[in-house]
Amino acid sequence: MTQKLILLLSLAVCTLCSCSQNVADRNDWYELSWHDEFNGKTINDSIWSKMKRLHGVNCVCNLTPDSRMYDVRKGRLRLYARYNDGLLPNDTARFLTGGVTSEGKRTFTYGKIEVRVRLHGAIGTWPAIWTMPDDRRYWKCPNPKYTEIDILEYVNRNDEVYQTAHNAYTLADRKNRSNPQQAHAAPVKAERYNIYSVEILPDVLIYSINGEETFRYPRVKEHKDQFPYGIESHVMMDMQVYPPDYWSRGVQPETFPAYMDIDWIRVYKLKQPAKTK
Repeated sequence: MTQKLILLLSLAVCTLCSCSQNVADRNDWYELSWHDEFNGKTINDSIWSKMKRLHGVNCVCNLTPDSRMYDVRKGRLRLYARYNDGLLPNDTARFLTGGVTSEGKRTFTYGKIEVRVRLHGAIGTWPAIWTMPDDRRYWKCPNPKYTEIDILEYVNRNDEVYQTAHNAYTLADRKNRSNPQQAHAAPVKAERYNIYSVEILPDVLIYSINGEETFRYPRVKEHKDQFPYGIESHVMMDMQVYPPDYWSRGVQPETFPAYMDIDWIRVYKLKQPAKTK
């Protein structure tokens, strides 16, 4: 995307954001880029790959391709977190989880991501729908192009979800997490289907639940590396165990299994500026 186009998009977005708080008012800014309705009987491998385990990183240290962590039926994908009480006796992980990623297959830059999700938690689980740059060179901080967008994170069986913007600026200093505010906890009835979304625009991330805006993470020009969003990125959806200590302490195996049901995901691209006016 050229600098001229980015400038035009920024002007259009700034003008429109300032006069509207209604998520639906922005629907015609976008056109569908890719989606999955999960109407088949298996995971669509043209869109998704099963996520690989990464030892030493809590959020992905329990992943397995075992089919018992995945279930596609009745128009939804279910991802499980299970206690490994002899389930996979040769696997040393105490808990096992499933997750999918669109890395290298389906990506986005500027636009909107919507996911309709139902959550059934357990004590010590941490399901998430999040994004990362498709170029793994940008995954290590303090890389200025590190961009992680948490569309939803859910802990235990709480009555709220977390939505967060991460980048090199927010990770460099705890004070940077509130200047501007990088995260928001929103009340939600998690065991019902809800639509979680984020709009990725040149000057702001706009988070929503069920069409109601929850919070915004804006570009602040005086802060270096604070808003690198808009680079080519992919979506990940996974069950996780061992949430951070500031959210939860301990895991209770008797409360497992837990799962996340994804009814559909729809990824839109931002139209040209002339069409967004």
